Amino acid sequence: MTPTTIHPFIRFWRLLRVEKGDLWTILVYTAIIGILSLAMPLATQALVNTIASGFLIQPIFTLTLMAGAALLGAGLLQIGQLGVVERLQQRVFAVTSLKMARRLTTVKLNALQGTYTPELVNRFFDVLTIQKSLAKLLLDGYTSLLTALVGMLILGFYSPLLLLLDFVILFALVLLTVGLGWNGLRTSIYESKKKYAVADWLEDLARCGRSLKMHGDKFWLVRRADKLSADYLDARESHFRVYRRQAAGVVLFDAFATASVLAMGGWLVINGQLTLGQLVAAQIVVASVLKSVEKLVMQSDQFFDLLTGLDKVGHVTDLDEERQGGIELADPQDGKGIQLDLRGVRFSYDGGKNFILDGVTMTIQPGENVSLVGKSGAGKSTLVSLVCGLEEASHGTILIDNVEIREIDLDSLRQHIALVGYENELFDGTIEENIVCGRSWITREDLRWALDVAHLTEDLDLLPAGTATTVVSGGVNLSRGQVQRILIARAVAGRPRLLILDEAITGIDENVTELILDDLFDPNHGWSILDISHMSDVVMRSDRILLLQGGKIEDCGSPRDFSKKMNPGFSDLFPILARQIREDWVRWREMLDKRQNNRGGKKS
Repeated sequence: MTPTTIHPFIRFWRLLRVEKGDLWTILVYTAIIGILSLAMPLATQALVNTIASGFLIQPIFTLTLMAGAALLGAGLLQIGQLGVVERLQQRVFAVTSLKMARRLTTVKLNALQGTYTPELVNRFFDVLTIQKSLAKLLLDGYTSLLTALVGMLILGFYSPLLLLLDFVILFALVLLTVGLGWNGLRTSIYESKKKYAVADWLEDLARCGRSLKMHGDKFWLVRRADKLSADYLDARESHFRVYRRQAAGVVLFDAFATASVLAMGGWLVINGQLTLGQLVAAQIVVASVLKSVEKLVMQSDQFFDLLTGLDKVGHVTDLDEERQGGIELADPQDGKGIQLDLRGVRFSYDGGKNFILDGVTMTIQPGENVSLVGKSGAGKSTLVSLVCGLEEASHGTILIDNVEIREIDLDSLRQHIALVGYENELFDGTIEENIVCGRSWITREDLRWALDVAHLTEDLDLLPAGTATTVVSGGVNLSRGQVQRILIARAVAGRPRLLILDEAITGIDENVTELILDDLFDPNHGWSILDISHMSDVVMRSDRILLLQGGKIEDCGSPRDFSKKMNPGFSDLFPILARQIREDWVRWREMLDKRQNNRGGKKS
């Protein structure tokens, strides 16, 4: 996976642009609240002047009532403001989760190269940081900024000397946030990386628990966690130094500004440039401004957390997507299988330095069963990824029913092609949900038929909830054979025209394996089969064998042809099978044909 190149500030700007409607609403609320909050210093000024002048007590009650009403109105608006911010938080969560879900379903496989995807998805939890930090900044940040600006404006009206103090406060605000906060974003992102390194290791401990219990040194395992935790603490300490530097700057400036106001205010009162009421009000305003400045500076940490959260979520939402649109593959009336042609196909994972497939040319006719064999790492699964549209060939042509695969809509392509692998890819849901996977065109009849093909019906009859039985993520509450058969049922439920079997019967009992293979290779289904297997019983059922070696198809023919040729590549892969074919080819075929005929008689 290539690292994201979008700067966090750009992400922040995009977020503001998307949510500008609610942001303006919050700003208006904040402005009105700020104006109403001025009732306190203004009422205090009027009250002091009234008392000093010896007026009647009635104005005191009037001023108190007006100030109380203004503060009550400000409080009610704050409640409304909280509602807007909460709605914004909910929308951020929903939009982020949907963005990540869509990106994960459309991501290019090469974008995940060298990445453990479940670990990458842990970045989703940074959306909680985004929510909390954004709410804090909008509620306290807006209010603090507006309070500071209005307060400085009032001070400017009192005296030119206090106006000079306003400029000092503005300069100090920039210095404290930008100057003393320098490197804050970098240290915050680095701290987050170290945090995820700890989480990754804990996840590995949970995932590999049984093996590590048997073969791992628990002290070494804990020491590694201790080392990663120490790295995180070092990174956090580095980030805390930025925060502590800002806090020290705030304390020093607060002391300086408070003392300066007392000195300037006293001098202005003595010289008759301020009344006593204005001095008291100015002191309240300055205290409010300094408190707001302190909040703004100390919220830099929240701002860094917000930017870091946006950066981490971007690691998923920035992944390259597959192409969209294209030609819809037609559904043939006779239900025949796909014709697949590969012509001079080349593919490399490293940008053309080393081609794992180097000029593959092959054909699968409609309804034909073909086994692709080769040593481990020869590129068999890579070729399958190309045929499924999961990867894209750098050179050559892949034709599906004489249509170039690059021109075919990928969703349409995958409705016609099914892949059964050996990876455990069951999710948290019912057995039916794991088989159907939301495909609306799959009927109940299709589901029952798929269960029969995978020979799951009897197993489900023993479960109280049947197909409504809940599957724990990864199928940990099922046997390995049951998991694999659910994957087979998932693949065939859509009645594909090309069925790809990539070590598809791994972990299934031998007696059940024979029955499943009989059904999968039943010619009445009409589909073409591309099999990748090192199991002789699967290879024997194929019409043709293709030997992939050195990035090319080195040889092809029926199992009997390979035996006659004494092909060394095939004999190395299947020594027992090659010898068995040579010794008793006729008896093998008779036995297989007899089994097929017996099954056909039972069905009829």
